[in-house]
Amino acid sequence: MTEHLVCPKCAVAKIGVGELLGGVVRVACAGCGWVGKYSDLLTIGGPDLSATEIAEEVSIAYLRLLAQYVGRPMGLAMAQAGIVGAQDPQQLGRLIKAACHGAHKATLDEVEKIQREYRDGKRPDA
Repeated sequence: MTEHLVCPKCAVAKIGVGELLGGVVRVACAGCGWVGKYSDLLTIGGPDLSATEIAEEVSIAYLRLLAQYVGRPMGLAMAQAGIVGAQDPQQLGRLIKAACHGAHKATLDEVEKIQREYRDGKRPDA
């Protein structure tokens, strides 16, 4: 099985290993310039995955991370805004899931736009 390490910001596998700082290996992405810890990289495993399969794995990992780190604050915001009662966990769970899926789709749509801009020579940050 081949493992691919990809940037958690742009999902590119162009990772450079940097210095050891306080026992932590620092890494940098040649694709977007992100710098972080080696442990922050996403690990995508599989038997010689294609670029499309790697992108799908990154997408799934991102959706899981959204649910893990954003689901609870989203639920609290929904309850505080009065969208759904905190005493209705089944409905709240459905809304949190829908919100995570919506954020996931919106992010992937924007990534696609940014990639298209790069391909067309129009840098989005220029």
